[in-house]
Amino acid sequence: DFELDLPASFVEMVRSQFVRYGDYIKLFTKSHYAKSKKHGTSGFVLGSSTDGGYVGVYEKPDGTTRVAVPPLGENCPGTFSESVFQIQVPENHESRIGEDVKYGDVVVLVDALGMVWNNK
Repeated sequence: DFELDLPASFVEMVRSQFVRYGDYIKLFTKSHYAKSKKHGTSGFVLGSSTDGGYVGVYEKPDGTTRVAVPPLGENCPGTFSESVFQIQVPENHESRIGEDVKYGDVVVLVDALGMVWNNK
């Protein structure tokens, strides 16, 4: 292993940028619908609020829910709520809470409604 002699304050500052098991996150993405409707197939115009949004839950008037990304479109009656997810360990190992999530790690994302999302 390669180690540098770095000041502890610098190491802690860098570590504070990592995502850890137990953290809460929001997921931002760009909507393919907005891309094709608003700007054609060539892509987005950055800086516009219609470029995308936070992943959330769209509740239709009949009570059914769907995962959605804004903008939803003009013909979407119902409500949309952005989701906040807690990063959890798939095996439910409480001892890993606070550990850094590394590239390739399997995680479970649980939203405020208790709905489970994962990358497995």
